[in-house]
Amino acid sequence: MKLSIVRLDHSIAEIKTTSPGIEIESLSRAVFEYLSCKSAIEDPITSRWNPFARQKASCNSSLKETLIKSIMRYFKAHDRWTAFSSLLLKSIAFHRHIDPNVPIDVAETTLPIIDLPRTKFNRPFLPQTLAEKTSTRVADEEVEESRESVMNVSHQFPYVCMIQKQGSDHTHTSSTQLQYDMIGCDLVIFEA
Repeated sequence: MKLSIVRLDHSIAEIKTTSPGIEIESLSRAVFEYLSCKSAIEDPITSRWNPFARQKASCNSSLKETLIKSIMRYFKAHDRWTAFSSLLLKSIAFHRHIDPNVPIDVAETTLPIIDLPRTKFNRPFLPQTLAEKTSTRVADEEVEESRESVMNVSHQFPYVCMIQKQGSDHTHTSSTQLQYDMIGCDLVIFEA
């Protein structure tokens, strides 16, 4: 299991010291431009899930704008910082899901920012990898949640945390039903 915790008030203060006057929108645009953005859904051309498939520039641009809007929809600056940090942590979870040994060095990474699919209740999830799939995907089929890697993100300013478990252990609850690992974290701050 891996637990990642970000303390935003310290990070924001450091960013504002090194880059005076920078705001979250310009920072997120710069990060998305430098790292690029990808969707974690299947490549519609091959009908196989491939998050690293080449995307048209217009598609990448559209996704960047969607991600910027998902951050900027909040009125308060600290909520925007929280949304941005949460997106970065979910991208890290995705890259660990694809390759558990991938080095995530914040200073040197060039891994793309990943837009994860969501459940009907709007919870982001890690999609199944090609190794987990039992058949090829058809165009209208929903992306299925991974049972091999699970994660959960929670936030309350100034903290954002993510917990992730790789390589789930399956246990049989009956002759036909499998029970899958679930994981969760809930961040709550109490002020005295």
